Amino acid sequence: MKKSTPTFRKYLPFLAICILILSALACNFSQLGQPAPEQNFQPGEEHSAPEEEFRPEDEPQHPGEGEPRPEEEQHAEPFHEEEPPHGEEPPHNEECPPESECPGNHGSESGNEVQADLDVTDIFPDNLPHGRLMARITNNGPTVLMAWEIEMRCEAHGVSWGGPQHGTEDLVEEQRIIIQAGPGETWEADTGITIDANLYQYEVTCEIYSDIDPNPGNNFYMELVPPK
Repeated sequence: MKKSTPTFRKYLPFLAICILILSALACNFSQLGQPAPEQNFQPGEEHSAPEEEFRPEDEPQHPGEGEPRPEEEQHAEPFHEEEPPHGEEPPHNEECPPESECPGNHGSESGNEVQADLDVTDIFPDNLPHGRLMARITNNGPTVLMAWEIEMRCEAHGVSWGGPQHGTEDLVEEQRIIIQAGPGETWEADTGITIDANLYQYEVTCEIYSDIDPNPGNNFYMELVPPK
């Protein structure tokens, strides 16, 4: 009598394949159901992606500060200084310091040329019979002189009261003096000459020199001291 194969053995390969498929599906479902790995965050902190490690060789190269780039050098236009309009003087970059610090310009109005007509108007002794000779210098304008230096030369030729045969005396002083006078004002300057009016009568002359005087013709003056 012939034996028949049991039905279970006939379906055994099919069952094995189904079991493998189900096992694979179960594994995938188990991975999907697992929670993501926990990360420790402090309250108030924002989540940020991890920073990448910085390497010196990765730093982008930039042209040096203050150095023109090649494309800027090629297109740079040459600098042309603007010329002032015709008939106008170019502006001055430096301004004159305060009047007291400007050499040769003390008390004058800014922007105007310094000019002052100086005139020796008088010569007199500060005391008699022995004293010092003084000279009066008048500023005829137009500039106010607050501290202007000029040169002054004075000569005193003394003749004895009894005549030249009884004696003479010649005195000379040359010095630089400071004038402080506005237009119409007079400044008194010490000539540096000392006289003895008991012995002599003096013919005194004084002359001043200044590069700002437009009228040097009145810079000389003569006086007899003491007068007859």
